[in-house]
Amino acid sequence: MNRHLLFLTVAALGIIGCSETDDAPEIDGGRYSTCFIQDYVEAEKITAFADNESGMGFVAEGTLIDGTLLASTYGDTGFNSDIAPHSTQVIANQFISMELVCDSDYDDQHKAGSSLADIVFLAGASPRDFIRSGYLSSFDWNLAPEFYAGNRSFASYHAKYAPVYLRLSEIDGDSLMLLDPRFFLVFTTPPTSGAAHRFTLTITDNKGKEIRLAFDWTGKS
Repeated sequence: MNRHLLFLTVAALGIIGCSETDDAPEIDGGRYSTCFIQDYVEAEKITAFADNESGMGFVAEGTLIDGTLLASTYGDTGFNSDIAPHSTQVIANQFISMELVCDSDYDDQHKAGSSLADIVFLAGASPRDFIRSGYLSSFDWNLAPEFYAGNRSFASYHAKYAPVYLRLSEIDGDSLMLLDPRFFLVFTTPPTSGAAHRFTLTITDNKGKEIRLAFDWTGKS
């Protein structure tokens, strides 16, 4: 199995994969592929890359797996079209839950250490529906939830992806399948205090693997 370490750098809401030699992969404009997903990321850690008044942006980093190696697992074997190499990436792990807590009181209903899953949304994207439709379905990104247009974050997702937008408390075993490595946590209500809060995000996949990240966020003033 040919594996490379993936280092994800976000620039202009884009994503660039690098190999162990730090050489950027060649993009030749397109090549024939039997699978739509070109790369899978076996997530080993999550890094925060952006924040704003409504939430935080994250990117999954880890081992890069050639798309042909997992194509049959996800039924992605009949694309049979030209596509730019490395232009479509998803997380290989099947995340089944995301838990978020704060080390201080967030508001009157969410004391220190209590779950924030009822007031925080995950905003991401996935090609799952496109693949399951036999590569026929498409999504009009002008109809995406308000968060996407307001942050222009949808501009960096592939046109054949569709939004994944749901409360953390609503995540189940299938909802985050084939999630793009870039995703956002959107807070529906601001913290009571304008001071910076320390959060811990815990992501669990279907094999029991846990990925944790602690980060600071102030929220709306």
